[in-house]
Amino acid sequence: MLKNKGATAVKELMIPEIMKLINTQNVKTESEQVVKTDIAQKIDLRR
Repeated sequence: MLKNKGATAVKELMIPEIMKLINTQNVKTESEQVVKTDIAQKIDLRR
């Protein structure tokens, strides 16, 4: 019983951390995509 309680407690603690990691990764990829499209538009303007 104690092992199960410990495991669920760890999972409950880890979930917010994992969500934070996922959210920060999503933000990074979104900003990278914005930068890439911005660069692509600038290259198109130069042609």
